[in-house]
Amino acid sequence: MHAEFDHAKEKDVGGGILTSDVKPSSSFDTTSPEFGGTVDEDGSEYPTQEEIDTLKHVPYTLPARTWLVCVIELSERFCYYGVSGIFNNYIANPYGSGAPYTGDNLPGAIGRGSAFASGLQNYWQFWCYGG
Repeated sequence: MHAEFDHAKEKDVGGGILTSDVKPSSSFDTTSPEFGGTVDEDGSEYPTQEEIDTLKHVPYTLPARTWLVCVIELSERFCYYGVSGIFNNYIANPYGSGAPYTGDNLPGAIGRGSAFASGLQNYWQFWCYGG
């Protein structure tokens, strides 16, 4: 009914080779003669040579694509929080003549007031997080 599938060349997400021919034992009893591994006084269990040869191998390092996703996501978060700090000033205050930013000469560009700026920022955050 099911087609035979060769898992010999199939790899898992971490790059290890999948093996489907080995069936796990029903229990892991350290007193059975088929265990063959060693147990330290602190209870740490070490695999046998057969288990080392047949168990799925997990890499010690992460693939480059995983690091790329992390860097891109952190960059996106830095941009979001960097822009959200100046968003209110840009919308609320009118375009000024330059530094020093004191009194009525605050940095901005649109000049719609703080109520409009807060509403627009809340709308933007809704679509960033909730939409």
